Amino acid sequence: MTVIAPRLLAGGHRAAQAQHYDRALGGPAPRYFVGVRLLGKGESLAALLSVYSAASGRIVASLRPPGRGRWFRAVATLGSDQTFVAAAGPGTGAYRCHTWFYRFSISSSGQPVNVAELSAGAPGVVTDSTALAASADGQMIAYATQACASPASRVGVIHLATRKATVWTVPRSKTRSLSLSADGSLLSVVAGSGGGPAEARAPGAGAAWILRTDDQPGPLARRYRKVPLPPGGVLAAALSPSGTVLYAITANGPPNRHNLGKVAGYDVATGARVRPSRMLGGGAGQRGIAVAVSGRFALVYPLRSDRVQELNLATGQQWSVPVAAADTPVGAAW
Repeated sequence: MTVIAPRLLAGGHRAAQAQHYDRALGGPAPRYFVGVRLLGKGESLAALLSVYSAASGRIVASLRPPGRGRWFRAVATLGSDQTFVAAAGPGTGAYRCHTWFYRFSISSSGQPVNVAELSAGAPGVVTDSTALAASADGQMIAYATQACASPASRVGVIHLATRKATVWTVPRSKTRSLSLSADGSLLSVVAGSGGGPAEARAPGAGAAWILRTDDQPGPLARRYRKVPLPPGGVLAAALSPSGTVLYAITANGPPNRHNLGKVAGYDVATGARVRPSRMLGGGAGQRGIAVAVSGRFALVYPLRSDRVQELNLATGQQWSVPVAAADTPVGAAW
C-alpha cells in the first residue's frame, strides 16, 4: 500500500486539475501548447521550442535545436492539437540564408516525439516568431521570410502532398501573425496598415489582410484585400477554421496606452463584430494569438510578458496561465 497509494493520489490530483480546467474554459481545451523561447535579447538570436502545460504554464519538455547551426524560429499546429510544424533558421552570422521545416508530435504526457525534417524548404529567414501557419487538415503550411541581403520579403504556401509552392513578394513591410483556414484556401496576415493616421496611432499595429492561396504569384499588394476592422490598428489576428471569422487583437485607447487592447471575432467580409470582445490587461505592446484546430479556443500571449490567456471563443470564458518570466513565449501554437 505504501507503494500504490502515492500513485493513486497523484492520479486523483491530475484528474481534479483537469476537471477544474475544463469547467473554467467551458469544455475540454488542449492540454499543452508549444512556444518559441528566445535565449537572449534580439530577434535574430537563438531560440528553443518548449512544451507548456496549458493548465499550469509550466514547461514540461523542450526540443533540442534541430541541427548544427539551426535554431527554431516559429511554430504552428498541423492537423491536430498534438501535431506541429516548426520553422528553423541559421544562427546569427551563419553563411546560409534558408528556412527549414520540421514536423513533430507531442505525447499524452507532453513529450516531443517523431521529429522529422520536411522535404520542403524556403529561401530567406522567417520574419517573425508568428510568421508560420498550417491548415487544420494538415495539408498546407504558410510562411513569411525575408531575404538576407535586402529588405524584400516573401509570403509563401506549400502543399505538403505535392510540394507545390506559391510565393508572393512584399517590398518592405514586415509580415507577421499568419493563419490559414482549415482547408488552406484562405490565408490571413498582419502587415503595414496602408491607411491613415488613426490606424497607425498604436506602435507596432498594422492591418489584417486576406489572400486566396490559389491566387497567382506576384506582388502581394495586388492579390490581398484588407479586412475592414475598427480603427486603432491590429496587433495580431487568426482565422476561424471556416475562414469567415477573423479573431483580432486590436489596439485600444490613446497612443500613450497602446499596451491595452481587446480581442474579438469579426466577419471577414464586413468587419462587423460577431463574437464577444474581451479586454486585455497591460502587456508589452505587440501580442500574439493562436486558434486551436477545433476553432473553439484561442491562446493569447503578450510578447515578453509573464501571463498567457486562454479563451473560449464562443462564450468568452477565460483561463489565465502564469508563465515564468524567463519562459515567456514569443510565438505559440496549440
